[in-house]
Amino acid sequence: MIEFLIQACNSLAEAHDAGLVHRDIKPANLYVCRIADEVDVIKVLDFGLVRAALQSPEEQRRAALTSGTMPVESGESTADSSDPRLTQLGQSMGTPAYMAPEQALAHEADGRADLYALGCVAYWLLTGRLVFDKSGSLPMMMAHLTEAPPDLTQGATGFVPAELARLLERCLGKQPGDRPENARALAAELKAIALPESERWTDERAQAWWQEHCPIAMNPQLSVAPNAAEVGAA
Repeated sequence: MIEFLIQACNSLAEAHDAGLVHRDIKPANLYVCRIADEVDVIKVLDFGLVRAALQSPEEQRRAALTSGTMPVESGESTADSSDPRLTQLGQSMGTPAYMAPEQALAHEADGRADLYALGCVAYWLLTGRLVFDKSGSLPMMMAHLTEAPPDLTQGATGFVPAELARLLERCLGKQPGDRPENARALAAELKAIALPESERWTDERAQAWWQEHCPIAMNPQLSVAPNAAEVGAA
């Protein structure tokens, strides 16, 4: 999983250098791919909210009408208030389950909002649960604003190095300044985490996983690309 996060950081660093903040990092937007004979290649998809952030409110509304998804203005509610998928509350944009506090408040967000969301993804990969599993978008967003994240080491389903737990706790800091400075800094700290030999995800183990779970992808004539939601903590 650490290698997945490092690759995601590399893609985000490139976007952030160009002045782009993704704003919707979540498992469904991180695809685990095979390229030629290389496996476990992460692709960060769907920069739609980068475009939306550059649009006027009226342009956002027209785009939502075209896509069939209306933004939710302050004081309005959706037909299914328990749906944690992409939504807007006021001018907030993102997916409530992975939304940084500053996004929930509709404040200006920089690349550290993406690092918060990546921390949420890592928590999900390690525990199989959302950081804040609330019923409804608003309670979920309020939890990101006010509640401390659960202890990762208590909920993880496998081995979690103490350094990784502390680093992800920083990623989930309520204030941007509490988090790693940028995606490159986060990647550097992830690379510095030492794993016992028995816990290392080697190329041999990766190739064996793909052969067992996605044999069609091992055929050069065919390919499939599971996303992080499908791969889970592998």
